[in-house]
Amino acid sequence: MKTVTRTRTILASPEAVRAAMLDTEPFTNSAGFDEVSVDDRTIRVANSVGIAEINLVLEVVDDPDAVIAYE
Repeated sequence: MKTVTRTRTILASPEAVRAAMLDTEPFTNSAGFDEVSVDDRTIRVANSVGIAEINLVLEVVDDPDAVIAYE
């Protein structure tokens, strides 16, 4: 399976960033998907690409090294 990692610097405290990330729906929506819905530990995202629509169902997983991780 391929993975994607994105890094960016945020001028805020680590606690503020963690709190924003744990508010899963707005955090995921900020990535620019056309549609986002969150139901407990399931995240559904959709994006239109030309004539196609991509739909992903992501499951949040426990990862002690991450604030949020999903597969």
